[in-house]
Amino acid sequence: MDRLNLLNDFKNAFEKEGIKLIVMYGTLIGLLRDQQIQSYDRGADFAINCNVDFYKIFPESNGKLNTNNKINVNIIKNLEQLGFTIKQGKFLNINQYHMKCFTNNKHFIAIDVFFLFKLDKNNYYEIFQLGNHYDSRFIDNPLKIEDFCDKWKHNFSFNIPNFPDKFLEGIYNNHISRQTSTKGNWMAPCLPSEILQNCSSSPHHIYMDKDLNIIARTWIEKEKDYVEYKIPDSIPKEYFNLIMEKK
Repeated sequence: MDRLNLLNDFKNAFEKEGIKLIVMYGTLIGLLRDQQIQSYDRGADFAINCNVDFYKIFPESNGKLNTNNKINVNIIKNLEQLGFTIKQGKFLNINQYHMKCFTNNKHFIAIDVFFLFKLDKNNYYEIFQLGNHYDSRFIDNPLKIEDFCDKWKHNFSFNIPNFPDKFLEGIYNNHISRQTSTKGNWMAPCLPSEILQNCSSSPHHIYMDKDLNIIARTWIEKEKDYVEYKIPDSIPKEYFNLIMEKK
């Protein structure tokens, strides 16, 4: 099966349960630049806005993040019918809020689904286990890819972050990537030897100011004034008091 069609089937497995997947990272670059998955990319990345779809992902939950939440069994069944094997984490720690889906498709190794959360006091969403922060305006109102890419040629669609060009600029235009042949331009394919220098470098923090200019911290561990950023190994305590609204 063509990788892009497999990606669409994967997305549909969630949409059957009313859950909106958002394309992320190198997968997003491939779709916007080539309308395909990048040739060297053996995986794919999506995210879910849990402030919107929490109850659909965890239908038996009481709206709170806890170690007993179980992922919607219909999602698991839908994915298994497509040939995916699901690793949900141990349900004991932060890895519960990340799905790693392995496939027997010879062109793919795995598809990652990251869960995004936002506290009311914050203007950003975060992925706990990566330490990544994203300005709320990227996530709150995702676009259909054909609304941004007017030459989109496929008869199916994907959800992408709002301001996707700024989103990708914030992640991939940095002092490391600018030293490669891409010069920090995510639209320019990098050389095979430069892939690691043009990756998403978690943890990273991508914000915009009031004029929609990018404010980004990437390759944080390589900053001159670097102070160790510890990615949490458990759900941050302030999130345990968060009760998700049923949408």
